[in-house]
Amino acid sequence: EFLVQTEEKKPMQKQLSMINRCGIRLVDVLELVRDAALMLERKVSQVGKKVRLQQVVEMVFKGLDTAKDKRNQPIKKKEVNFFNEVPTNLKEIEADEGRIQKM
Repeated sequence: EFLVQTEEKKPMQKQLSMINRCGIRLVDVLELVRDAALMLERKVSQVGKKVRLQQVVEMVFKGLDTAKDKRNQPIKKKEVNFFNEVPTNLKEIEADEGRIQKM
């Protein structure tokens, strides 16, 4: 970010800014993978409440239906349909709902 702010050439600023944004997204993805692995091993402290996975998946699908990319275009294409196949009778788990949604 510092390099972007101090670079005088606009084309170079744009490239540095893109590298910075990609780096931030990569770190976020790696943290999600780490969290998922730790949750599978049950080594992460699961601070949260009782959560029904079927409902969380449904909320994520609804969010994706209205989500837009950085050009304000819908992320979900019209020909794509989501199917929530998480069983409704699945037991509740104790977890951080926000973390589960990200995964």
